[in-house]
Amino acid sequence: FQMKKNKKITTSTFDLLKSLFVHLSKKRKIQITLLLILMLLSSLAELLSLASLIPFLTLISNPEKAFEIKIIENFAYFFNLNDSNTLLLFFSIVFGLCSILAVIIRLTNISLNHKLVAAIGSDLSLKAYKLTLYQPYKIHIKRNSSRVVSALSTQIDFTQFLIGFTLQFITNLFISIGILIGIYLANWKIAF
Repeated sequence: FQMKKNKKITTSTFDLLKSLFVHLSKKRKIQITLLLILMLLSSLAELLSLASLIPFLTLISNPEKAFEIKIIENFAYFFNLNDSNTLLLFFSIVFGLCSILAVIIRLTNISLNHKLVAAIGSDLSLKAYKLTLYQPYKIHIKRNSSRVVSALSTQIDFTQFLIGFTLQFITNLFISIGILIGIYLANWKIAF
């Protein structure tokens, strides 16, 4: 950013992230895109886990009313099951598998978030130190190198924190939107 005399430049976090995105390599941009797809999958997995909870809880709490739920009724009719214990076993397994799948995808997402943030931080560090080292000799003589190294380390750490926080925020936003869409589509009534 170039500063003009007596003018203060204010930028939002979104503007900073957008300008940072321009400096990323094509490989990192592809990795971010793939990570966004994984975030959407994480949202769907959480939604499936939540959706599989309803038949499971209904079969546990009130097996007689369970056949009033369309999914359970359709499943029981399709497989010709009239026994609520068999249905409970099946939906217990489905709920367990959906929950395990959601956890695996979520942990993979978190792990890949951290790896991508570290890789972006490494790329930025390399670029920043390279730009610093290739300055003319006169500038190196006048400048305190320990201040430069300290400033670069601090700023790159802050940038990594911001990128990590943003990726985690986007993940949680996708999951929240997915759950809200699931609640809306299922026409559940929520009492507050």
